[in-house]
Amino acid sequence: MQLKELFPTAFGDATRTGGIAHHNSVEAACQDDSLYISRLKSVQGSFNIQKPSPDRETNAQIPRPGSFYKHFRTVGELSLNAKVFYEAAANLAGIGLPTIVSAVFLTETKLQAWSIGEQRSAKQEELASGEPE
Repeated sequence: MQLKELFPTAFGDATRTGGIAHHNSVEAACQDDSLYISRLKSVQGSFNIQKPSPDRETNAQIPRPGSFYKHFRTVGELSLNAKVFYEAAANLAGIGLPTIVSAVFLTETKLQAWSIGEQRSAKQEELASGEPE
């Protein structure tokens, strides 16, 4: 089964058979890739992408996705669910639990520093050009 069959973009009667959703018009569309691609482009083309903007009048901090994300520096800080996840990842990677916790923490720290740097650069460019977004 191909990925495009799991996420149909056509409309039609959906019936569940064996745990897989089948759509009458999707099966026909999936057989012809050009029809599928044109339908996908028309659906994606209708998306209206907007940047999130904080309320400038009240200067309120609006919670964003990931803003409550907990960073784990050591194995002792892991919650039960996080520990199970990290153990599975460590086993798949063939490394110890403390090593993967440390590696993830360092990677997250570097990504956060990079993101802050990008935001500062964008603000400096905005100030230099004199055009607020």
